[in-house]
Amino acid sequence: MARTIVGIFDDVNGAQTTIAELEGKGFEREAISIVARSIPAPAPDVTENGEEPAGGVDPATSGAETGAILGGTLGVFAGIAALALPGLGAILAAGPLLAALTGAGIGAAAGGLLGALTNAGIPEERAVHYAEAVHRGSTLVAVTVDDDIAAEVAELMRRHGGGDIEERLAQWRAEGWTEEQSRLRT
Repeated sequence: MARTIVGIFDDVNGAQTTIAELEGKGFEREAISIVARSIPAPAPDVTENGEEPAGGVDPATSGAETGAILGGTLGVFAGIAALALPGLGAILAAGPLLAALTGAGIGAAAGGLLGALTNAGIPEERAVHYAEAVHRGSTLVAVTVDDDIAAEVAELMRRHGGGDIEERLAQWRAEGWTEEQSRLRT
């Protein structure tokens, strides 16, 4: 039987290292999903008196620059695409989750990332947690594996910084977050 293993990374380099190691173990890049919020564009230069230079920032190019920065960090990831999702805003995604988010997958993206994750076989309660992590700026890496190697893949993700979602949940709840807040965003 197959199950989807998910890692949540605060450092995109840990996600990239995980993907490289998964490829080294024989996983095709197209079988590995990655979802990350676009990083903010750099602040515009300011003049000596603290004002923006004439013309300010061109929003049409700042989004492209943002995608290029994060896309470059992720390396040459097959089929990486930028898209906007309700409740998340601009994200970069690749792999089977991208197919689900853009409607090419079974059950297409009714419900944005939450819908794509549940369509990938992740229980809705857990999918809400992963969507919240991405909302908060983490990078999600997911791969569907046979049960006999699931523990090995989960350990590989932990080794490269794929954090414990339970620790994050405890912190978020202490801050007043609820699952319902995440559901309402999607």
